[in-house]
Amino acid sequence: ETYDLLVKELNLDSDLKEKLKRKGLVFRIPHEIKGIPEFVENLRDEGYSTVIVLPFKDNSARDKTINILREIKPHQLLFMQNITEITIKIGRELKKFSLIKEMLRDEPYKIEHCLIGESGKSEMTYEFIKFTKSFSFRNSKNGSISICIPSDEGSPKFIKNLEEDNFLYVFFPTDHRLKFGFLLHATFDIEQNRKHIRKNGEEYKKVLVEIGELAEYVIDYFKERTEFNESFVRELLKIFVPEKEPEREDTVFADVWNFIKNKLSHKAFIPLLGLEEPAE
Repeated sequence: ETYDLLVKELNLDSDLKEKLKRKGLVFRIPHEIKGIPEFVENLRDEGYSTVIVLPFKDNSARDKTINILREIKPHQLLFMQNITEITIKIGRELKKFSLIKEMLRDEPYKIEHCLIGESGKSEMTYEFIKFTKSFSFRNSKNGSISICIPSDEGSPKFIKNLEEDNFLYVFFPTDHRLKFGFLLHATFDIEQNRKHIRKNGEEYKKVLVEIGELAEYVIDYFKERTEFNESFVRELLKIFVPEKEPEREDTVFADVWNFIKNKLSHKAFIPLLGLEEPAE
């Protein structure tokens, strides 16, 4: 059906028709539906300029989509480009997430104060400090890293249950679980299902190096703005150091931790009396 529609709409010549038929479609192309349903018109009246209707063939696909929508967390807004509000309505269930950002610094890396609001069954707010570093690969492709630190009035704050719901983001969450006290977005090369990272040599290593460098910058940022005391050091280390070493060395979590650990090993955390420089 999609093939026939594509041929008709694009008015393809015979050679392209044959090539398309032989290689098959890589993805489905959205097209305007015939006859606009009443509920779509109602949404337009409410101010939604774009409405996408998913043509479910059975209830299992519909139920799976509903479960995905129910699992969306407020902090996923942190890494969605140009999206500052999400409203999810399923039957009588209604929840809304909103994001307000304030620029704190633009150079050398972007630092933003992020306030996320959640409304629905409960009214909650979440505060983060977001650090973003942009870079380029050898092929001139652009990349970015973002580290989001839970915050309490501008100071780092460790949240234990964050680790239970902490996945690596490539704009959207992947299936790679992290055991840190911060949220991480990194433009790794991912598979088509957007769930698994491709460990493709130099490009993969480049992203890991950038993560380590940004982690070091985040630590220096907080050290500059917070009294260097035992309580502060404890909270900072809780965020960056997992409670346990990775069980397997072949995971993305283990690779990220090894690059961060390499940077942490050169940092001075505990000042001791009698030493000219703080001990590492």
